[in-house]
Amino acid sequence: MGFADSDGLFRRFARIWFIIVLSLAMVISPYFLKGVLHSGENTSTRSIDIVFGNHFLQGLLFIAAFAMNFGMTFWVSFVAGLVMYRNLHLHTFGQIQSKLFPIYFTIGLLTGVIMLGVTIFQIRSLNKLTYDQETLIGAVAVIVMANVLNKFWLGPVSTSIMMKKHKMEKEENDKNKLDQNLIYRDLKKKFGKIHGMSTLLNLAAMVSNVYVLYWLAISVQDLAEISIKTAA
Repeated sequence: MGFADSDGLFRRFARIWFIIVLSLAMVISPYFLKGVLHSGENTSTRSIDIVFGNHFLQGLLFIAAFAMNFGMTFWVSFVAGLVMYRNLHLHTFGQIQSKLFPIYFTIGLLTGVIMLGVTIFQIRSLNKLTYDQETLIGAVAVIVMANVLNKFWLGPVSTSIMMKKHKMEKEENDKNKLDQNLIYRDLKKKFGKIHGMSTLLNLAAMVSNVYVLYWLAISVQDLAEISIKTAA
């Protein structure tokens, strides 16, 4: 488990910052978004149109895609990944992640595209977008782009480097000799860089999901207020 201890230093560091940044985003965003989502005349009424519109299927698709994306991202990032990392050998953990991540990024990409497609479809019926509507589209676009980059670039590159690194670790059991090997040191450096970029993109997608979650909560509240006023 010696390799797991040393190689996991960057992973633990990245995970700590991942949690800190996400926690700060979840704490700060409600105060920031409260002003954004309720700024301007009739903003709240027009904001819900971009997702819910006049079609039940449209709102259902958006909410279902968001729920799957948010739930999967949270589970893989904070539950499954941590449990496997703490209970499996590094090589076994890496093998599982190399099979899991392509599916993870594919589902993240597909659900993100559905969310973005719903919003773009609804834009056609709006004469002018409000700031919060533009921000929602931007947040969903971040989710899509993060998964595109991770699936088609960072994920494959990271897996390829990891496999080469693990092969050298299996062939040479002496960790001190490996650390003096320039090729191995270069692989570790490249893996840390690529893994760090992938983690940051995953963080960006998670923060964007938190934004969409808060946006939906505000929209539901607006719908309730409209219904109450209509009934009165």
